[in-house]
Amino acid sequence: MQKVQGLEERLREIDLTGDVSVIPDKEILLSLAQDLPAVWNAPGTESGLKQRIVRILMEEVVVDVDEEKHEIVLLIHWAGGRHSELRVSKRSTGQHGQTRAWKRSR
Repeated sequence: MQKVQGLEERLREIDLTGDVSVIPDKEILLSLAQDLPAVWNAPGTESGLKQRIVRILMEEVVVDVDEEKHEIVLLIHWAGGRHSELRVSKRSTGQHGQTRAWKRSR
């Protein structure tokens, strides 16, 4: 947790000074990569920090619709050149997360 607090402090300093040209040391980046699950799951990790991590790791998200399979296809381009594909079922017109099947009583 001390490492996380130190890194958060460095991020705050960068935000205050506006100095975005700081390039972290390779060892620091590698240690962060090893500590990412611990940082992500730590109870004290704020959602803003998680958002910043995701913005650093993701370069681009391309969204397409596969009408034949009724799926939304997300292609994630990660920093470093890797890609991930995620397919999500596409809901029909009029459906949403709060849709419930019900019968009208008379």
